[in-house]
Amino acid sequence: VSKGISPYFISKEEFSMDTAGQIVIPRIMLPEMIAGLNAVGFLSSDYHMARIKAIAERIWKPYDLEFFGVETPKGVGKNSEEEKLRRFFDTFEGVDFNDEREILKAMIERHPLYKGLLFEEVILAGSMS
Repeated sequence: VSKGISPYFISKEEFSMDTAGQIVIPRIMLPEMIAGLNAVGFLSSDYHMARIKAIAERIWKPYDLEFFGVETPKGVGKNSEEEKLRRFFDTFEGVDFNDEREILKAMIERHPLYKGLLFEEVILAGSMS
């Protein structure tokens, strides 16, 4: 907001349990929110930005993407970023990122935090009719 972005265009994702979910779930569950958008921005800690960018560039392919990193104190959180990104690639190996159903299927069947969750039917029925 202090950089001139209207609060109307800012949304905090609160449904997910991890970074992959924070990037995937809005893309699939909120089509009305993103309808008409041609650009999407991501705000996070600077140490976390490389992983966010690598994931978002696949999930949000058709959109222009902007990334905003907030300075983090030295040594905070940097150790596991490469391992977590490798796990994302393992989970989504072979997925066509242009196909929302395929992305969701990988999330629900392969991701340890989302595997078999009850909202599968709701997401599949409601957002990709």
